Amino acid sequence: VGYPLCPLDAYDEAKKASVFILNARGGEGVVRELLSYIETTKKEEV
Repeated sequence: VGYPLCPLDAYDEAKKASVFILNARGGEGVVRELLSYIETTKKEEV
């Protein structure tokens, strides 16, 4: 994985291996938060 991340309620092992921990819990907007993060990051790079 190029950029390991996980939801807020992930197992501790997953959090330790992650570069980024999302604020949303699994099933409560994780994908939306990730897409928003990617969109914001892409705009800043342009």
